[in-house]
This record gives sequence, structure tokens and C-alpha cells, in this order.
Amino acid sequence: MSTNNNMIRLNVGGVVFMTSLPTLQSCPSSRLSLMFSPSAPNQLPPSDSTGAFFLDSSPAMFGYVLDWCRYKQLVLNRDNMDWSGLEVVADNFGLEDMKQEVKKRRNQDVEKERQQKREKVLKKERMREEKRDKEERHLEMMENLDQMNQLLDQIRSDQAILGLASLD
Repeated sequence: MSTNNNMIRLNVGGVVFMTSLPTLQSCPSSRLSLMFSPSAPNQLPPSDSTGAFFLDSSPAMFGYVLDWCRYKQLVLNRDNMDWSGLEVVADNFGLEDMKQEVKKRRNQDVEKERQQKREKVLKKERMREEKRDKEERHLEMMENLDQMNQLLDQIRSDQAILGLASLD
């Protein structure tokens, strides 16, 4: 095994990762642990020309796998997370607890998106109602203004008649 003080170099899809043997073995039932277990019947992964162990996996997702092995929790930025891809990678490496956590987080994100969509729809409905209310108030004000103009016209007309009558 090409290790130096329990440090292991991994070439994952062309990207080199440095980690320790205890990190890779931290989830005993995982495929990673079995790959690097001295007592496992599986042979070590192939090495590249630099001596790093080659793992044919997604380098974008593998960092999350290593963080899971280190901390037993997902350490990630949730914006635009490829939950399905991460679940596949966790499953591929036999990290069942990680896989379950990914599903949980994905479901939380789906629910959050649904809530945001509901809020957006409600906001649009409120805006439509406010617009309708404003239009109704505007129409009511215009009707009142027309009535006031009619009353003013009537008063002027009455004044004109009275003015003429008083001159007689």
C-alpha cells in the first residue's frame, strides 16, 4: 500500500485527494474501508503512474465522501446540490448512513422548494387582490367624483335660475 505515515494519495477521476488510512477505514462496513483493509480479501485499487490509488468515481462528489468519513456528517453548500448524484456515490461506496442523510437533506430541500413556490403563489394572489382592491377604490372614487360634479352642476344651475329670478 502506498502510504506514508498512514497518508494515502487517491486519484479520483483525475483529481488527487490526500487522506489518511484511518479516515478511509472509519466506516468499517463501507467499500472504502474494505478496499484498504489489510485483512480484506479484496485487492487494493490500481495505482496510477504517480503511485496514487485510482478510484473511478466523481471527484466533485468524492470530497463529500471523505468529509463524511472524517466527521460523520454532510459538510456541504446546499445551493444547487446534486442530491441524486451524491446518493449514488454514497451507495457506490457502501456508506449507508451517508446515503440516508443525503435522502433526508434532499427531502428537506424539496419541501423547502415547495414552500417557496407556495409562498410565491400566495404573494402573487395577494398582489392581484391588492390591485383589484385599488381598482375598485379607484372606480368608487370616480363614481363619487361624477356624483359630486353632477351636484355642482345642479347647484350652478339652481344658482343661475335663482339669480335670474331675483333679477325679475
